Order: sequence, then C-alpha cells, then structure tokens
Amino acid sequence: HYVVVGGWSPWGYDSYLPVGARSKYDAGGGAPSPLTPKIYDCLVPDGSSQEDILSAWSEDDLSSPTLRPVEMAMRAPPKPGLWARMTGSAGTIPDEAMISSLKEQIAIEAEARTAKDRSVYTELRQKIESAGGIASPSLNESDIQAYAAAAFFAGENDSASEALDLLLRKNPDNPDALAYSGAILAMRASDEPPLTALETVTEAYVLLDRAVELAVSDDSILASRYSRASTSRAVPNSVFSKALTGAEDYIKIASLTKDNPEELARVYCAAAVCYETAGRDLDAGLWFREASRLLKGLPPEAMVADIRLELEKRRLP
Repeated sequence: HYVVVGGWSPWGYDSYLPVGARSKYDAGGGAPSPLTPKIYDCLVPDGSSQEDILSAWSEDDLSSPTLRPVEMAMRAPPKPGLWARMTGSAGTIPDEAMISSLKEQIAIEAEARTAKDRSVYTELRQKIESAGGIASPSLNESDIQAYAAAAFFAGENDSASEALDLLLRKNPDNPDALAYSGAILAMRASDEPPLTALETVTEAYVLLDRAVELAVSDDSILASRYSRASTSRAVPNSVFSKALTGAEDYIKIASLTKDNPEELARVYCAAAVCYETAGRDLDAGLWFREASRLLKGLPPEAMVADIRLELEKRRLP
C-alpha cells in the first residue's frame, strides 16, 4: 500500500497542489528544488526514514524520490483458542501435525470435487456445441443457465461470463445470472490494485444484493445466497464489513439444506467463521459446535477435511 498526503488542487497534475520555493494561494512553499516531491506526509516501511526517502532527489541526474510500499495483511488470521475464550480454560496450541495432515486431505478432496465439476461442465459444453453454440435458438434459458453454473463451478469463468451475459440480456432480473456474475466480478478483484479492487467488489455487491432480493425459488435462493456468502467470507471484513452478511446468508442456506448432513455441517462451519470474523464469538461457538455434532454422525468416507481443519485450528472439540 502507498499512503501519501498532499495538498489538493483542481488545477494541479493528478489534483496535487504544486509546491515551489515560496507559498502562494495556488501552491505550497519550502521546496528547495523543482524535483522536490509534492508530498507533505507519507507512510514508509519499518526501518525506513521518511526524510531520507523524500529527499532522495538529485539535480545532477534529474532523479526523483522513489516511494516504497508498506505491506499490510488484507485479512486478519483466524483467532485460535475460541473454545478457550468461551470456556475460560487455558489456551491450547493447535496440533501442527494434524493441521498438516488435514491440509493434505483437503487437497485430495478438492481434486475429487474438481474432477466431478469438470465432468459435468464437459458434458454440458458438448451439448451446447452440438446445438451450434451458446447463442443457438434451439437452446432454452434453462439449458444456458445450467451450462453457466457448470462453467462457474468448473472454474471456467470466461465461458460462464459469456453465458451469463446472454442470460442477462434476455432477462436483466435473472437472479441466478446476477449471482454468478457478481461472484465472478468479485473474484477478479483479487488481481487488481487496492483502489480498483474496492470499486470492483462494490460493483459486485450491487449484483449480489440484487440477486438475493429477486430470488424466489429454493434453487435461486441457494445460488444467490451461496454466491454472496462465499464472497462475504473471502473479502477483508476490515474494508467491506460483510462478514455478518455472510453469516446470515449461510444460516439461510442451512434452512434449505437440512436433508444433507455433510453440506449442512459445512454451511454451519462457514457461518461460524463469518461470525468469528465479525467479532460475534458466542454465535461462532454455537455454529462450530453444531458443525462438530454433525461430523460425528457422518460416514468415514465423507469429504469434510475442510471442516475438521477449521475446528482443529481453534482446538474445538
């Protein structure tokens, strides 16, 4: 991150107030050289001198100072020891060997899910291609929507976006298309500079919120709530304050997935993580315990390493 302070001027380059040898109504003063930065204050990395950085200009070679960015974590790490804070017992250290083992299992389970998602996507892509392409008049809206969802879950965001754009041209109030479009837009922010990412995520929530507002059927409610919840869990709460929204979305999802204990445990765990991020430890503890209770009734082959990891990181029983 670059944090700088300068005078504002509607006529200055990049809206910065010029700085010269003497102050005037339209310029700051005190600059010994035309190469002096127009910056009044800035944040510099630990161990660096603001004075040294801002004065590192030279009239001999016409060089200007170079600012160095300050590194800052965009997301706070999970709080360990939630169970200890809730019960008042002494804090315990997570089992690093167990965590390492669970991470390996998560990778295996993720590979299996990816293979399944890609199989569904490949099958639907072949159907689309045999019909003459995504814009073929022989395809109905449900065909295109199923293909868009399959492409989204397979990580084929360009193909998904193409289908979603077509759906939204036909019906701008299609909640599923709005939801997946919002989720894809938010994911793109991860590769953008901070200020651009802020605008992108804000635009994404316009789509996500609209999708939740329009969703009526159970399928559309799940698509819109999952999309907004996963985005709210991923974006930094210190910037967007969306963790509580994510938790509430997951609780709504839970009311529609009670016939699937494995998925319900995952949803409860995700809600707990969001509540914890939002500073709601009691709510977090409640849903972590519910997730843990459901895990005990699942068969050994259930793919739940991601849930077990969240519980182990917090040393929750």
